[in-house]
Amino acid sequence: MIKKLLLLLAVVMCVGQARAVSPLTTWESDSVSAALAGVWGDYFAKRGSMSDAPSKAAYLAGLKAALSAADSTAAYAEGVESGVLVNTRLHQIEQMGNMKIDRARFLQEVEKILSGEPAQYTADKGNEYMEQLMYRRNYRGNEVIAGEAMMDSVAKIPGIVKTPNGVFVQILTEGEGNYPKEDSSVKLMYIGKLPSGKIFDGTRDMPETMSLTRVIPGFREGVMHMKPGGKYRMWVPSNLGYGSIGVPGTIPSNCVLQFDVDLRDFFNE
Repeated sequence: MIKKLLLLLAVVMCVGQARAVSPLTTWESDSVSAALAGVWGDYFAKRGSMSDAPSKAAYLAGLKAALSAADSTAAYAEGVESGVLVNTRLHQIEQMGNMKIDRARFLQEVEKILSGEPAQYTADKGNEYMEQLMYRRNYRGNEVIAGEAMMDSVAKIPGIVKTPNGVFVQILTEGEGNYPKEDSSVKLMYIGKLPSGKIFDGTRDMPETMSLTRVIPGFREGVMHMKPGGKYRMWVPSNLGYGSIGVPGTIPSNCVLQFDVDLRDFFNE
């Protein structure tokens, strides 16, 4: 159908460019209008949005508004055309991102830009924000769902220890001696993983010494339930990790974290 419309347009343009044409008679004008309606009407009727009477009525109302704009100024008509295009794109973004876009707020910022006033985002910054937002939403969704399922599963592990604030600690190899305190410095090796199993942090080949006052609350609480010489696995809920902020590009917001810890020793400050 599109090919037919383009071919028709090409024919009209060729005739107009070949020579100066005389104005149409009243009869010809009426026939041209009817003929073009036949071509375009068939295209309109086959669109998916024309499946029922209310949809057809709404579609026709929109078509009338656009055609009426053609009789106004060129700028107004162009605005209507741009509005239809932009609204279609906004609707697509809403569907892909599972979000709602405030049209009034959108127009408010557009008016600022067109009047030369500073807007909240430049084009580059706006693109950057949307890319990061969509990445966070998609990435976060998978990890959060996996994290919730993982915590439900971990709670059923025989012998699992749950701290007062909700950190799960599994003893792989029990250590000996006393437990570290909340302000102890600990010598350990660890690997941090997301629910998907992706490693986001860890020591390398050598143990590291760190103060428990300088780590996330969940990690501190878990290590305080470990003894030197032991190996443990802990699961930290998001509220004791990086919370709703996360670590951009590394740890999604509201994400459960898993740590495998080999506690070598600790020193009280």
